This record gives sequence, structure tokens and C-alpha cells, in this order.
Amino acid sequence: DGSWAEPGHLVAGLDRDGARALGRAFGQVAVFEWSQAAGVLAVVACDGARVVGRPARVAPVQATGAGAGPPGEGAGPSGC
Repeated sequence: DGSWAEPGHLVAGLDRDGARALGRAFGQVAVFEWSQAAGVLAVVACDGARVVGRPARVAPVQATGAGAGPPGEGAGPSGC
């Protein structure tokens, strides 16, 4: 219903196993994985092999803050 929201972080350059490990380290059940090249947004379980993905249409976002750079491929922890 869209009522749940929490801060998330993008970590570019991690492979799927690295993203899972990072998610587990921060107590996450799953992480989002975005592949710009494939145009797919996936939810990846941190404790197993389950991956649910679908084609994604991602709107451009203006990067702000220290270390902000161009968007790229990557996966990072985000609460699910």
C-alpha cells in the first residue's frame, strides 16, 4: 500500500554475493539490485538464492551530497 518507507543506500560495483553479504551485515532480509544494462530491478534475498526481478523504468534523479556521482549498476542494502 506504499505506507512503509525507510532510507536506503546505493553501492555501485558489488556483485550479487557481495551485496547479499553487505545486506546481512546490516540486518536486511533482502537488497535491491538494479542492472542499467539489462533494464531490470530485482529483489534479492540475503539468506538464499531467491531473486525476483522485473523490467524497470527508472526516472533520472539529481545526485546531491558529498561523493554523489553518476548513476551506474550496483546493488546495495535497502530494507524490504
